[in-house]
Amino acid sequence: MTNNLFIINAPQPERLSVEALLSLLGPDKLNAIDTKAKIMREAYACPHTVSDFEAFKTTIFEFYAHYQKAFFNADYKNVTDREAARQFAYRFAEQQLGSYQGGMRAAERNAITGRDGGMIGIIDALTDSIIKLHTETYIRSVFFDRIAPSDYDTRLRLADELLKKYGQYLFPGEELLPHYFLGMNLETFIQAFATHLHSIRRDWRY
Repeated sequence: MTNNLFIINAPQPERLSVEALLSLLGPDKLNAIDTKAKIMREAYACPHTVSDFEAFKTTIFEFYAHYQKAFFNADYKNVTDREAARQFAYRFAEQQLGSYQGGMRAAERNAITGRDGGMIGIIDALTDSIIKLHTETYIRSVFFDRIAPSDYDTRLRLADELLKKYGQYLFPGEELLPHYFLGMNLETFIQAFATHLHSIRRDWRY
C-alpha cells in the first residue's frame, strides 16, 4: 500500500500597507456608523425634561432599548427581568457618559430642570458616545481581522510607513520617537488618528 503525499502551497496573505489599512477605516465605513446612529436618534421622541429620578431612569432605559433594536435588532423592552434590564441600561449610560460634566448626578439634575439641553441634551450626548464606541469597536475589528496579535513585524513596518508618510505633516520639525515605540501601540495610535481624521472630515467637507 502506497501513500500519496501532496504538498499544497498555501497562498500567502496580501502584504498590508498603510494605505490599505486606512482605506478600511475610510469615510464610507465610518460615515455608515454615524448615519445609523443619527437615524436611530432622530427616530426617538425624547422629552425635554423628566419629572424625577425614576422618570430619568425610565427614559434612559427606553432609549437603550431603542438603541439595541436599531443596532442589533434586539427586543430589549420585552425582557423577562425588566428591573435588571433597567439597571443594566443605567450602568451603560453611566459608563458612556463618563465625560459628561458633573457625571450622572449632573445629568439627572439637568434632565429634570431643563438646563444645558435637558433630557434631550443627555440623549444627544449618549448618542455621540455610542458613535464613538462603535467606531472604536470597528477599528479594533479591522486590526483583529488583518493583523495577528503576534505579528509584530507587520506592526513595525506599518508604524515605519506611517511616520514616513504622515509624520512630516502631523509633527513638522519635531523629533519623534522611533517607529518601534509606535509599533508597540499601533492600534491605539491608528484608532486615534482615524477617529480624529474622520471628525475633521465630517465637520469640514461638503
